[in-house]
Amino acid sequence: MTITAIRGRRALRTFAARLRNACRASDSIARLGGDEFSIVIQRMADRRNTKDTGLQIAEKVAAAFRSKGGSSTFKPAWTSPCSPTTATNRIC
Repeated sequence: MTITAIRGRRALRTFAARLRNACRASDSIARLGGDEFSIVIQRMADRRNTKDTGLQIAEKVAAAFRSKGGSSTFKPAWTSPCSPTTATNRIC
């Protein structure tokens, strides 16, 4: 394994740990592939707050990198929230 690959894996593990710390224990986090992660937020009081919640999580992760002297160059993205009644026959 090259030094670059080792550093890349370490960066992904660090990011994943900081993402876990920024989320609630009831939320589900998954690495989709490469540097893409997904969060399923359980029991959100108001689905209209999805974007705000995503931005709050992104800011917590970015702040953790800044506090360690690093930079945060990731870009959060989100999809519209789904519920069991709206998830049928479509990807949410």
